[in-house]
Amino acid sequence: ATLQTNKHRHAWSLLAIVDFTGFAETHSTTGHTTAASLPDSSKFFWSHGPTRWQAEVGLAVKHTFLQHFNTTDDSSWQEIAPGRAAKLSLRGQSGALDLYVCYLPTGPQTESEKLHIINKLRDCLAPNDTVLSILMGDWNFVMETEDRLCLRTMDFTGRPDRPLARNFQTMLDAHQLHELEQP
Repeated sequence: ATLQTNKHRHAWSLLAIVDFTGFAETHSTTGHTTAASLPDSSKFFWSHGPTRWQAEVGLAVKHTFLQHFNTTDDSSWQEIAPGRAAKLSLRGQSGALDLYVCYLPTGPQTESEKLHIINKLRDCLAPNDTVLSILMGDWNFVMETEDRLCLRTMDFTGRPDRPLARNFQTMLDAHQLHELEQP
């Protein structure tokens, strides 16, 4: 309980200084999110998988930020891959904004599932001249061979991710999306 409380406290402190934040790997259920003590300053959107062990994602958006757009309803939130990827579409006087939150499965045995979700994301992305799209989440692969080290051997381990990373980069390039550097 202490660990979870500390995680919640940290998430809420971050949400206090930003307009929106995505949550990946929440391991939540509808019951958990209904019973949770969530900040009143934000509206929360959740995508639960078939079991609470299949990741789950969420998005929190401050009410003050939502005021810049038309009213959000159930049709504004689209589950692209339940528990793995979802999108909130905001439209209004301030323009068009799509917020994506994702959590791809872990491990090399899940590469086909990762590719399937990336392809579904690619198919959902609107043209960049009509909407600003922001993708947030944990992709569970690296873009460059040197992006990940094995702590035991100190060898680079990113090479097996190259085919998936190339596919992801193709999606980014096609929609003129750019990754924010995370050292």
